Amino acid sequence: MKKRCGLGKKNRAEVGRSMIEMLGVLAIVGILSVGGISAFQKAMIKHKTNQVTEELSGFINELLRYSKDWKRVSPGTGGVNNDISLALDFILPAKWERKGSQIYDSMGNRFYVQRRRDVPSHPETLSFSYRFLERDTNTKINLCMAYYDMLKLYADSVSEIWLWRKGQEHIKVYGNAYCAGGKKCLKDLTLSEMRANCSVFSAEDEDCSFFIAFPI
Repeated sequence: MKKRCGLGKKNRAEVGRSMIEMLGVLAIVGILSVGGISAFQKAMIKHKTNQVTEELSGFINELLRYSKDWKRVSPGTGGVNNDISLALDFILPAKWERKGSQIYDSMGNRFYVQRRRDVPSHPETLSFSYRFLERDTNTKINLCMAYYDMLKLYADSVSEIWLWRKGQEHIKVYGNAYCAGGKKCLKDLTLSEMRANCSVFSAEDEDCSFFIAFPI
């Protein structure tokens, strides 16, 4: 009598173990994939933050190079100076764009530029207000901290920086020429102080801004 072809008990057992092992491998791969995606997303956010911070630094260099020109531009109405916004087109980073009087950076955050003189005894300033439109709180905080850190390079040129959130008081720090009398100097900000300041921002609140002012 011919023996019917098939798997013996030993082979069937080995196949069963192989399936269990395969499921275990797939589970491990799945876990590693989730971790890899998370790490990739964090790396991309870090890259975008570094990129937009470098773009802002280059924009500030150009802004200061033409600082005398801004006094010749007529003040606008309603707090927004359209003539200044138009003039800025020439020095905007390549990945930024202007829509009306507002400018959007490469991360989609928007800002507008205006001339200000809040106190008669203070110099007139060219200031721009950044509105962080990111929906992730940590991204907002990290971007805010990156701006603080970068702006330390311009501590001799900045008059003041302040954070504003609806319903909360302004958090101000000052450039080298304006931080006397107990005012907080930009150059002296520690990492913990930057994080504490930037923590006023949250994902749900779009009505929060990062203001930078330069005397002109």
